Amino acid sequence: MRSYSKSVSRDDVATIGWHHRWWHKCSKRSWWWPRINFHVYRRHRNLPRSYEAARSCYDHLAGRLGVALADALTARGFIILEPEGAQVTGRGMDFFDELGLEINLLPKGRRPFCRPCLDWSERRYHVAGRLGALLLGFCLDHRWLERRNDSRALQITELGARQFEDVFQIEHPPLAIV
Repeated sequence: MRSYSKSVSRDDVATIGWHHRWWHKCSKRSWWWPRINFHVYRRHRNLPRSYEAARSCYDHLAGRLGVALADALTARGFIILEPEGAQVTGRGMDFFDELGLEINLLPKGRRPFCRPCLDWSERRYHVAGRLGALLLGFCLDHRWLERRNDSRALQITELGARQFEDVFQIEHPPLAIV
């Protein structure tokens, strides 16, 4: 087990063992911290704003719409979405059957049935796994969403805006900015 001795640095700041040595080494380089923050900021700001409204994350729905959908399903008790995992409740199975999603016919595999996925723009969870892919496919097949210009960005149609309000009780679904 590593022992951490308390020491006082030249600046009379109390630090602990190896943390002090690491921070002292990195803080000598004045370019280190600002440059990392600059690149992280630039990476997210270079993307079109339409990506923040609705987009596909691999094969499931993400962005403000994906998070709103996850929140609506959680609030109505259809899914339990936590950082450790997710599951569909009995009420959720009935809801998805009424909607026309054939959850029971999904192929078994190594991929989780339902899991949380952290959205990079919203910093909250949306639904991933086989259920997330099924929901995105359902929305695309029923023309609630349309893909935009060979990108991950998705456009909510007028029919989709009405259906997201009626079916999922998502008030004012976020429209993509063109």
